[in-house]
Amino acid sequence: MAAKEGGYSRSYSGFIYAAKRLGLCGGKQEKPNIRKSDRRYSEILVPGEKVQVDVKEVPYNFLKGAAKRDGKHLYRWTAIDECTRIRFIYGFEEHTPENSVKFFKMLQKIFPF
Repeated sequence: MAAKEGGYSRSYSGFIYAAKRLGLCGGKQEKPNIRKSDRRYSEILVPGEKVQVDVKEVPYNFLKGAAKRDGKHLYRWTAIDECTRIRFIYGFEEHTPENSVKFFKMLQKIFPF
């Protein structure tokens, strides 16, 4: 290879990648122009139209006091309204469907919409 003899120290695949990026072989491929109108989801304008709900286990390092001493597991339910970004968080000791129903009922009382 003439490039290696000329002092080029990179791998052959790196050489090809750089040549394509610079448009020296095969032509340079242009990236598509992404516009705000091409978004996957439309903008949410009505509060309560879309709410994200998630459940996570609280990491052991964040536990304090009796919960850490007794080796308990805590779970955090989180709900975020996409329009207003209002957030509601509540914790339970068990990850069960009953706790999900309790959280949803609390959420209906807490959220103003």
